[in-house]
Amino acid sequence: MAPFVVPNPKRYPQKYAAVYMPVSLVEGRVRTPEFLVAKSQWYAIVLQVEEPLPPLRMRCMTGATLGPLDAKDCEKDDPILRADWTVWEDERIVEWGSIPNNCGCIFTNENIFKNVGSFPLDAGKKYVVQVHFTKDGTALNVANPHLIVIPHGDMY
Repeated sequence: MAPFVVPNPKRYPQKYAAVYMPVSLVEGRVRTPEFLVAKSQWYAIVLQVEEPLPPLRMRCMTGATLGPLDAKDCEKDDPILRADWTVWEDERIVEWGSIPNNCGCIFTNENIFKNVGSFPLDAGKKYVVQVHFTKDGTALNVANPHLIVIPHGDMY
């Protein structure tokens, strides 16, 4: 009998995430449902996209390039994925930031996972994450984008 193997959370973030929701990347704000934190730890905001377009084009559009050689073939308007984010507790902002310029990515055969931000959260409290897409990224909507809020250790 084979031993039980725990599935890799990176392959199934929807099972480990506090929030896993489809989003449109139209310019504007998206708020997650409120979620309860069971254990104090770092959380990550991650955008998951499929790869319906050529891989290099997807990396350019999402800002998931691996360096200058990778980015040299990108279009002048790339990346189209640009965002600021806030974390709310009881109608007050407790954390905030902007999508990093570095890759902060995970690549699988099916998806690109782009780090949007990370922050510590306290156990026993409820939070809402708001992401403000500051540039029209609707060209990426064909990639079935999902917004994920997940304990950092379950993703990276």
